Amino acid sequence: MSDVRKAEAERLAELTWKAKRERIVRDFGDERNRVINRVTHSGNAGGYLPALIAWAVERLKANIAAHADAYIEAFNAFHLSCDEAAEKKLWQAASEFAAGSIMNVRNDRSVKRHRLGLGSPWHLEIEREMHTSVKEAIARLRHQRATVQNHPKEVVVNQTFNATGPNSRNNVNSTDNSTNIVHQGVPFAELRKAIESGIEDGTRRVAILESLANLESAPDRESGSTRYQQFIAAAADYMTLIGPFLPALGHWVHNLATSLT
Repeated sequence: MSDVRKAEAERLAELTWKAKRERIVRDFGDERNRVINRVTHSGNAGGYLPALIAWAVERLKANIAAHADAYIEAFNAFHLSCDEAAEKKLWQAASEFAAGSIMNVRNDRSVKRHRLGLGSPWHLEIEREMHTSVKEAIARLRHQRATVQNHPKEVVVNQTFNATGPNSRNNVNSTDNSTNIVHQGVPFAELRKAIESGIEDGTRRVAILESLANLESAPDRESGSTRYQQFIAAAADYMTLIGPFLPALGHWVHNLATSLT
């Protein structure tokens, strides 16, 4: 596995994960308020703890699944297999998610006010869910690994071609001395068409297209890298759609001129 390509895949995975997590934080923040309101209206003070545990378990499951999805999508985009390092990062992140979930429930004002769960091992339910969800997520990472590693190899045809330039000619057993001067880059037009036809949400589609246009106009590698990350963050929910273009896109950014300022 190329160290450079793996590093690019890992950066893409982290960017994708951050975008997914923002949505989870927002959605489950709203759900928490609904959970608290339902228990309050029921008049059953003892219902706060079990309701919040159930909420924390669902949020934990969503976080672990999204983290695994981010790595699978990113590594698929670069045609790489998720390795043991990805599994270790998943375990580490899941442990942090679980600890944060337990602390979140324990410090809830309603739980503390009614002194709920004192002396009871209620946190074990969250920890058990963490282990189950991580095992399921790792199984998906390993399935991705097996799929990539066992992908049928292309048949190699023993022919000799000498080519120069992006618009070069194929010369069988001969020499081509011509040179083409062409700007070789990512297929922005094809990527733009894929976004226009594949994203139904008009607001998201416009935002992603604007981010892509901003990236395309990057004058140097430094700004290109920043705009590349912004584009990935904007399109994080559509990795299946844009994934096939990302290796070429990252290569294009890497080959931009270095800023002189």
